[in-house]
Amino acid sequence: MCGIVGYLGYRNAQDVILSSLQKLEYRGYDSCGLAILNSENTIEYMKTAGKINDLKEMLIENRIPGNFGIGHTRWATHGKPDDRNAHPHSDGDSSVWIVHNGIIENYQELKNELQSKGYKFKSETDSEIIAFLISDLLKQEYSFIESVEKTAQMITGSHSVLAMADKDMRKVIGFRKGHAGGLVVGYGNDEMFVASDMSAIGEYTNKLVYLETDQLVILDDNSASYKDIGGGYFEPDHSFIEVPDTHFSKDDFDHYMIKEIIEQPRSIYNSLSNKIIFNDDKIEFEDFILPNNFTKDINRIILTGMGTSLYACEIGQYYIESLANIPCQTEDASELRYKDSPIDENTLLISVTQSGETADTLGAMSLFQTKGCKQILISNSIGSAASRIADIEININSGIEIGVASTKSFTGSILSLLFLAIKLGADKGTLPIPEAESLILDSTKLPDLMNQVVEMNPQIEMMAKKYSKYNHFLYLGRGFNKPVAFEGALKLKEVSYIHAEGYSAGQMKHGPIALVDNNIPVIAMALTDNYYEKMRNTIQEIKARSGILIGLVTKGNYDLDGLIDDVIEIPECPKYLTPFLTIIPLQLFSYYIAFELGYDVDQPRNLAKTVTVE
Repeated sequence: MCGIVGYLGYRNAQDVILSSLQKLEYRGYDSCGLAILNSENTIEYMKTAGKINDLKEMLIENRIPGNFGIGHTRWATHGKPDDRNAHPHSDGDSSVWIVHNGIIENYQELKNELQSKGYKFKSETDSEIIAFLISDLLKQEYSFIESVEKTAQMITGSHSVLAMADKDMRKVIGFRKGHAGGLVVGYGNDEMFVASDMSAIGEYTNKLVYLETDQLVILDDNSASYKDIGGGYFEPDHSFIEVPDTHFSKDDFDHYMIKEIIEQPRSIYNSLSNKIIFNDDKIEFEDFILPNNFTKDINRIILTGMGTSLYACEIGQYYIESLANIPCQTEDASELRYKDSPIDENTLLISVTQSGETADTLGAMSLFQTKGCKQILISNSIGSAASRIADIEININSGIEIGVASTKSFTGSILSLLFLAIKLGADKGTLPIPEAESLILDSTKLPDLMNQVVEMNPQIEMMAKKYSKYNHFLYLGRGFNKPVAFEGALKLKEVSYIHAEGYSAGQMKHGPIALVDNNIPVIAMALTDNYYEKMRNTIQEIKARSGILIGLVTKGNYDLDGLIDDVIEIPECPKYLTPFLTIIPLQLFSYYIAFELGYDVDQPRNLAKTVTVE
């Protein structure tokens, strides 16, 4: 989950690397550092616990001249986040320097072997052994390229690595194994870039080469050569990609998270604009064009993702089963990739991943690829590793999301899943065209409906202040809003560090109701739908046990007055659209509690936006 970057060219390497690392900080922000070949042809480094801005402050008075170097921002796996464990790491002679994203599964065995040769280690990380392995091979008279390649073959697990050595000063060598995030090479004019993803280098170039697993790249000032690890050299395919604007502003907001919550009506409007076309006689999808007979023999769909994307998948399952009448199941990608699932070419895998780089989702996609399954990807990132596995990619079109806790990418994902379900149903004939068009027309009301919920912002801020003293919360929902309950609980955990659990309201009597007392607020979604009477019964049972209740109810329904302590009114809408509206108050509630408690909302502790390790 770390971010790595390398630069070779004519610019000041420190400035390029710091700028690029800032754009990769969503991958981890426990510590950071860089190593640069200075004007005296020696490698100089600076690293620290903390964030990129901390490193920038240190370098104001200690600038490192040079136009060649590597950098890293870390999410800690082995060893606590301190100066000693920060990257880059070097061998004992400081002749080899590396940055690494991934986990070396056999590191203890390799470390023991190196220690038996007399090598002494400075850090607690697994990454440090890469520098020592390369150094040891160099001492055996292998070339720099051979030493890196052999090291890549020796370590197990998933990795992206960049290495530089004073034996071959004007080169950076990188390699990728497995799904520990991507590695993309960028071509400039008399300069070369390499980074974990294109967002880091997009301001400099749009001519890119993506490394696939088990590939290695050798970079110098103005060229790159590519090699299969353990194989021969090859010519890669080049991509010219329109890189999204990476200059971000919070505008007048305190944090990106609140900005991204508030701008959801606009992001959904933009997404609608990119997904549907209104012709005189019919409504058409613009980016949901499935090849002829793509779904003809599909008899089963599996949706997969992690975290927020997994809960979007659960809503998608309701959509697809209801509208397309195709059997569906939702699977945690970290479990799916290791399951012996009965899958074949008639199984369709739908993967949801905001970044397109989630390690477990990529692992599941790779497994299904070997089984000959058709695949659809729903993502917010163009040109990701996942897009190169899927048969069809559907772009969420939510715009860049900076806050680590996903907000607008969640609503963007469920809109894509709703439209995909409509498309599948229409293509298979299970959803009559007039009904499909009616659903699409309903969806165009979403920006206005979501705006009505956003306007409750001051009310929810006051409510959050009232409830910020509590240490435990329960979230309850049914049907389309059961996954929303899980997502609401996840948001509170992520940004406020308060224990929260989401449940199907029907499960309460099967154990969780034992938790109910006057110290655990319960947030219940009781909209006027086919689950309403069941939710009302659950609310009464909680109230009978002195529970504290916050209710999300359909606007104008006063039936629950006297049972609910605080009410959030949701505009009336078709049942398929309710998750878009119920999630916004839960996102706001989580944000304002975290803000009240004084936490770093955009970069919560222990988290990273893109999870590229298992």
